[in-house]
Amino acid sequence: MRKLKLKKIEPNKLSYTELRKELRKGSKTICSVDKCKEIATDIHHLDENHSNNEPENLVLVCKIHHNKVHDITPIIDELGMLIRTYYRIQEVRKATNSQILAYDNLNFPVKDLQPVKENIENTEKELEKQIKKAVKEHPFWKKAEEVKGLSHILFANLVSEIGDPRRFNNPSKLWKYFGLHTEDGVAVKRKRGSCLGFALRRRSLAWKIADSFNKVRNTGNMGKLLAEYHKYYTERDGEKITKGHILNRAKRKAIKLFLCLFWSEWMKTLGEKPTEPFVKDKLEHKNIKTWEDIIR
Repeated sequence: MRKLKLKKIEPNKLSYTELRKELRKGSKTICSVDKCKEIATDIHHLDENHSNNEPENLVLVCKIHHNKVHDITPIIDELGMLIRTYYRIQEVRKATNSQILAYDNLNFPVKDLQPVKENIENTEKELEKQIKKAVKEHPFWKKAEEVKGLSHILFANLVSEIGDPRRFNNPSKLWKYFGLHTEDGVAVKRKRGSCLGFALRRRSLAWKIADSFNKVRNTGNMGKLLAEYHKYYTERDGEKITKGHILNRAKRKAIKLFLCLFWSEWMKTLGEKPTEPFVKDKLEHKNIKTWEDIIR
């Protein structure tokens, strides 16, 4: 990561959550980088440790300098813009289809909605074409496309959320970023009055990828691994919990493994040396999966 030369300003006294609220309100705060006059849009961690949310470690910076410090290239911003627009159009298309179906079931067809539906579907297809084209320009796509079940849409969403893999010191930081960590041995859940510390859309993305792997459990290596985990949890916990709960445990284990290997291989592509997973480095487990185990 690149160092930023900051202005001489008073240390920040607001918490991470409070700064986020200020940004959402449309704060007019100027970027903290020296000589920059752009409006701040992002929170920068001075020590580059994204787990250290102490107020004095936080400053507000503009999008340009946020991307510069994390080496986020224009292709990442383009993918982020395209994928978010794609999902919004998809939601409108699904809602429109549901509305048409509901009226049809009442024997009250709405012919005027058909052209609207077709226009939305065409827009969705056009966005998908643009995403495919942009994904091919990403330097990690050639390797990532070897993972069966990881579509260009899911890949675009994933890399746009991660931005720069070098901002995560280890796989555990990435898991927490996607809401897959635990607290006191229990998966984190929403609680009234408390801040989650991660965006729900990222955890939703993780489950979308896991669902995709579940659909290729008979053909893709990631799908086969998920099937192995499913069998293991069924034999171990089959009498204690529901079938749905068992499948969710298998999918959670599979997506955590995938994110770990995805991050590690992407780091290698950038010429970095990724840290070893905790189970290998500290617990000294021997049967550790590698990138070659999950491709195709």
